[in-house]
Amino acid sequence: MPSSRKHTSTSKELEQSTFLRLIDSLSADSDFCTAVQSVDDINRPRFLNQTIHTQAASVGFIIYHPNPLQYVQSRLSSYDPTLLSSTATYLQKLFQIHTTTIRSQRRRRQHIASRFLGVGLPNLPVHRLHRLLSEYPPRDCIILERHDLPTPPLPKLVDHTCHYTTKYHKLDVNLLSYQLQSNESGIFLDADTDEPIAIVIRDFAKDYFNLIQDWGVNLIKDTINRRSLSQRNNPGQLARVGISEGQRNARMFGWVRNLKKRYHTTSDQDEHEQNISSLFGLFYALLRKQVPWIAEKFEKVILESGMPRLDKNDLQQFSLPFTDHPVTFEGHPLAPPEGYVAINFMKDIHRDRHWDGCPWGVYWTLLRHQMQGLVGTESGASFFMSDYGLRIINASNSCVIFDVSRWHGTGNYYNGVNHMTITLLLSKITQTTWKQYQEKVLRGELNDGNLFWYPETEASS
Repeated sequence: MPSSRKHTSTSKELEQSTFLRLIDSLSADSDFCTAVQSVDDINRPRFLNQTIHTQAASVGFIIYHPNPLQYVQSRLSSYDPTLLSSTATYLQKLFQIHTTTIRSQRRRRQHIASRFLGVGLPNLPVHRLHRLLSEYPPRDCIILERHDLPTPPLPKLVDHTCHYTTKYHKLDVNLLSYQLQSNESGIFLDADTDEPIAIVIRDFAKDYFNLIQDWGVNLIKDTINRRSLSQRNNPGQLARVGISEGQRNARMFGWVRNLKKRYHTTSDQDEHEQNISSLFGLFYALLRKQVPWIAEKFEKVILESGMPRLDKNDLQQFSLPFTDHPVTFEGHPLAPPEGYVAINFMKDIHRDRHWDGCPWGVYWTLLRHQMQGLVGTESGASFFMSDYGLRIINASNSCVIFDVSRWHGTGNYYNGVNHMTITLLLSKITQTTWKQYQEKVLRGELNDGNLFWYPETEASS
């Protein structure tokens, strides 16, 4: 027995000695020490784990833990600094500083999250509306909300492949079932089925006008300037971000390719794409916090289909650059990949085909501004749910959740009102194109090394 205990003691001493040699080797690696101190580099854990594996092999130390970095950091922190070499003490101190910094950032993220994201859906008034026998305002019409102004000329036909209407309709407010004023929130349900029709949340983001609006508005302007527009027969500007189904005559799922030629090689393109991911990431975080059951509809589609999120750079994070010190959020699901940004975009009363089981569209009005402060009904651009005769007066920092399969649209603009929104939805054509894309992957027709989906991963999960 004594010899056995002596052998065990010798083995432990040898194991400890080898571990400390590993620590000395790591602390002598300047690149490793620099990476330990890094806070924002998303590749940090991967690099540190690879280095630990390499150095451990060179000194003959075996790590069985699935996360070598976590193992080394945890074990090193348990040692009394007075019993360590100067190099090991240095590395121990670097890990301690990094941990303190991360904890501080976590507290700041929690503070920022509570400051901007709110605490959940407020107790909104509930309205029950009966479905109309005939939609009002009528389908396929551009809605004119002002009777005292002349009828504007018809929008110019730019793209023969896009929807186009030549019908105007002057709004009769007496035929509406309900008008939601610009300072009112509400939940709208079908009076017969109690199914939700629309949800309107004012003051969607906290501290919005002080910090978020300028950043978001400038980003929308920049995005519109960089990209070729969608649905060009409609007044205003609309651009797709995230993923696209490609040309109508040659469908192919992929990241949108609507950048204008002069922006194809700009050095800030990755930064711009990350800003877009961050704006929509914030939007989705607000949605998940305040109306989680809607977000769950999107999450179900994304998780079951294996689609990517709105994250072209694949950083899996979003940042808020409008605070004194930019704050990066990790571990938050990013937005669904089909996004739209719009400036003064108007759409006739229409309905959309959606991804099976997810009929919801969500838009966030980032700006509604007019020089004389005329931002109510006198400036038009109201949102209509025609199946129920519902008129929603738009306002800055408002979120509207609606069923895209019902007849809806935006009225005509007046008085030079400036109106900007971002929108999330999952369309039927996205579902169809994604399925076709997966079939091409399975047939081996796509092998360019830039795949969004891998059958091996799908099968193993």
